[in-house]
Amino acid sequence: MARCWSTFGRQGLRARLGRALRGVNHLEGHLFAPLLESSDLEWPLTTLLVSGGHSLIVLQSGPGEHVVLGETIDDAAGEAYDKVARWLGLGYPGDRRSTTWPRRARPDH
Repeated sequence: MARCWSTFGRQGLRARLGRALRGVNHLEGHLFAPLLESSDLEWPLTTLLVSGGHSLIVLQSGPGEHVVLGETIDDAAGEAYDKVARWLGLGYPGDRRSTTWPRRARPDH
């Protein structure tokens, strides 16, 4: 179903806009995000990419040149924070809450 919508949706957009559309892997977009913050980074880069249901360790040799060195099978690293926060009763999302909670519990650490 997703492939069907993708094909017909792309064709419909192309006809409406009168332009060719190109598919983009959104995870590749995440790989370039650090370059927006620090343009002085040099290739090769090793990147931990955490996005929704994906966690990958990627070796980037250059723009568009990357190799996945490892990836999660079931949960992304970010989901682990959410699960810990829920278990501790800290709410959702758990990323910031589960990392600051120990400091509130023991401010000396």
